[in-house]
Order: sequence, then C-alpha cells, then structure tokens
Amino acid sequence: MVWAGIKAKESRQWFGKRGQEQIKEIKFRDVIPVDYDYLRPPTVNDTPVVVTITITDVNIRSIDESDMSFSVVITLWQGWSDFRLLYPSWIESPYQVLDSRWADKLWTPNLYFVNAVEGKMNNIITPSSFFWISKDKKVYYCVRLVLKLVCEMNLVHFPHDEQQCGVKMAPAFYNEKLLVLTFSNSTRSGTEFSSLQQFEIIDVVKDRCHLTSGSSPIES
Repeated sequence: MVWAGIKAKESRQWFGKRGQEQIKEIKFRDVIPVDYDYLRPPTVNDTPVVVTITITDVNIRSIDESDMSFSVVITLWQGWSDFRLLYPSWIESPYQVLDSRWADKLWTPNLYFVNAVEGKMNNIITPSSFFWISKDKKVYYCVRLVLKLVCEMNLVHFPHDEQQCGVKMAPAFYNEKLLVLTFSNSTRSGTEFSSLQQFEIIDVVKDRCHLTSGSSPIES
C-alpha cells in the first residue's frame, strides 16, 4: 500500500503514405498475444512487479471537520513494465496512446483507496482515463478521480489547528511477493497543490505503511 477503463475493437494510429494521410486501426491482437492472461501480474523470475505512483493536479475541494473527511480531485498515474505485450512494428512513434476501452484487456494493479468513503472518475474531461504503451513494454495508466477521504483530525486547537491527512492506496488482490508500490520522485510538492483559501498546505510527505491484511500499501 502507499500512503501520501473494455469491449471494443480498435484504437487508431495516423500515418502518412505517399503524401496522403491514412488511418490504421490498432486492434487488440496487435498488442495482446493470444496466450496473454490479464489476471496474472507480469512478474519476472519471481520478482514482484514494481508499480510507480505519481499524483498530479491536486485540488482540495472541501474539508469537513464534523465528519473528519476531506474531498479532493487528483490525477493518478500508474506505471509498470509488461514484457508480455507486443508493440506494432508499423508504428513509428516510441509510444502509443490507448483509450479506456483497453482496461478490460490489459493487466492493471487494481488499486483502491484504503481511507476512501466515496470515489468516482471525473468525467468533465473526455477521456478521463487512458493508457500509454511504449516500445520497451512500459505501460502507463492515467485517470482523473474525485475522492472523499477519511482523515483522523485532532481538533484540540480548533480553529487554529494543523492536520495531517493521507491518501492511502493499496492493490486489491496482490501481496508484496507479486506487486510493490512506490512513489515517483515527480509527485508534486505541497506548494503546487490548489486548496481552499482558508487552508494552507504546509508540506507533502510520502511513505510506506503496512496493512494487517492485504498488501503493499503506500500513503501520501
């Protein structure tokens, strides 16, 4: 754990040929081998998959002292390597963007937010989630989320209090023998977050913690 997209047939790739622009469809079979198992993590020689977490574009929307919670909008990036995937030879670009319809076809870490009471994708932008796949078999999954998270607050000095509230994530199905979560160094600092005018973000702390059950938690 850390503290701190389906049924379709193609995406499309633009390319030029003899001065004419054409569209070539990227089908599932262009990327996913016949024997690919999207339920099995892409471990290598019994080494766990390392999933890198990056949180950007953080907007704290509300803080509710009465039920000790806060609401936040974040962009969550997850990155890992999947050596089993193919990369179409006719694509000249070093990476290809795939829409959320591929989520039912590719292996993903299946993260959940340990301290969330509500959560949904932010559908104001379209698409609100997508994949990147690179020639060296790296996969990046990006999604914009709206979350309501529990925060155990100490209100002894209210209203001049200072709180530390976490965004806790963990894989739903995998222990640390199969999957390890880590924060990217590019995760933003507190000064780059947007917040309500009556509150000030002092600092951002990234760390690992351990659940009594489940696996590989991380917290921010």
